[in-house]
Amino acid sequence: MPTPDDLPITPEIEAWRDAEAPGLDLPRAIKKFLLYARTKGKTNVDWTAAFCFYTMNGRDQQAALIQERQAAAAVRAAWQAERQAAAQVEPPGGADAWTDVHALGDDFYGTHVGGCGYPHQFNASCPT
Repeated sequence: MPTPDDLPITPEIEAWRDAEAPGLDLPRAIKKFLLYARTKGKTNVDWTAAFCFYTMNGRDQQAALIQERQAAAAVRAAWQAERQAAAQVEPPGGADAWTDVHALGDDFYGTHVGGCGYPHQFNASCPT
């Protein structure tokens, strides 16, 4: 069957929504689904089942995206904590053994006073 002009909100769809997608705005979701189906030229034998599948698939994708964002935020927080801990490290020879060349964010870059003269991060080993 081609895409219908309307998909009535039946007790079956309401029961499905209550069980699988609580809080779903049915009129808006149905309108969005029918627009999608029309633009793609979809045909189907059971439009109610197709609507339920479409909605569940979208919610699964949204949940996966949220999980990915949370994982990325955890990695970012660990990286920031590591950088902050590295910034607390005393430079080799003490702070008086270094001359500030420039600061980039939380990183201190400097050269040894009377040392190698090569600018590098103080908590990295001397390249010479």
